[in-house]
Amino acid sequence: DLLKELEGLKNELDNQQLERIVIENELQTLREHAAFQDAIHQAQRNELMSLGTPVLDVSGFYRAELARAISDIRQDFEVLSQSQVNELEEYYRFKTEQVRAELEAESERKRLLASEGAIESMDKTHLTSSLRDNQEMFSLLQAENQELQSQLDAIFADLEYIRRERARETEGYDLESAQLRALIDGKQEAIDGLLENNVSLRFELSTYGRLLHVEEQHLNRMEQQSPSLSLTSPSLLASSGSYQSQPTVERVPSDLATKKMTVQKTARGPISFDSVDLELDCVILVNEKYSGDKQSFEKWIIRRQVDQQPEIVYQFPSTFSLRPRQTIRILTKSSPNTARSISDTLVADKIETWGIGKKMVTRLIDNNNEEKAIITQIFQ
Repeated sequence: DLLKELEGLKNELDNQQLERIVIENELQTLREHAAFQDAIHQAQRNELMSLGTPVLDVSGFYRAELARAISDIRQDFEVLSQSQVNELEEYYRFKTEQVRAELEAESERKRLLASEGAIESMDKTHLTSSLRDNQEMFSLLQAENQELQSQLDAIFADLEYIRRERARETEGYDLESAQLRALIDGKQEAIDGLLENNVSLRFELSTYGRLLHVEEQHLNRMEQQSPSLSLTSPSLLASSGSYQSQPTVERVPSDLATKKMTVQKTARGPISFDSVDLELDCVILVNEKYSGDKQSFEKWIIRRQVDQQPEIVYQFPSTFSLRPRQTIRILTKSSPNTARSISDTLVADKIETWGIGKKMVTRLIDNNNEEKAIITQIFQ
């Protein structure tokens, strides 16, 4: 690298010398041109003087100016040349000192390396013993690593076994859970069946209770009319049997008395059907809200369809409203007097009865003709 820099500096010096030669040539050319111009000027001056024309003598002025300009150019060039020479000498001196310092540092480094090599050759025995110790340590570490690897493999095997056992237990739990869910579903179905049977039995018991009550009233009237008449008389039995058939035909048809009744209810809002009581012949509504304003029933209606019979329509009074948590019963002309004594009742004077059939659908329609609640009763 230093040789390349030195070669570059030499080339730069040569270039500077060439530039100096070029400048000197240009200076010589200018001198010759000035002499030529001076000769021309002298000839023109002589010619003008021969013609007798007065001219200004400016030759002395131009000659002095040209000499001064040439002197200034020469002086500036010498100053520039001397400055460049000084800079090159300083640069060469600096580079020479730098190369000398690097050579000394390289020599010192080689000397230190040589001394370290001697020390290493002297400690060869120590290094050999250290290498042997390191090899023994490496062998021990390899043996320990193999032992740890075997332990790790055993741990992984145990973990895999535990995972399989856990998966097997999970499958067993899932199977048992599925069986329990199936058992619960079966129990729930049985409970639902019992509840449906309970509703049907309650209805049947209510019907039979009314029949017994009517029979008892009939017997009391018969006793009042004929005190001497025996209760075991065939005519009384025939009379009571004929009387018994009347309420059965009127309220519960004979083909429905022994069947179960299922009930389905839905509601869109707080107003819903609580039930349709076939015994008291009334429709029961309830406001499920716990607080708030009253619900106005202006232009609200109830539509009830019993089998294929004509639809029964009831319109609420325009001033009627239902308070939160209040229950209202809508009775008919056929409702018993015991039901009329209950508070919170309305009487549909234009409806003879709500009717009984195999399928009974009751709907609650609001003032916007939207269905707010529905209850379906089916004898099966």
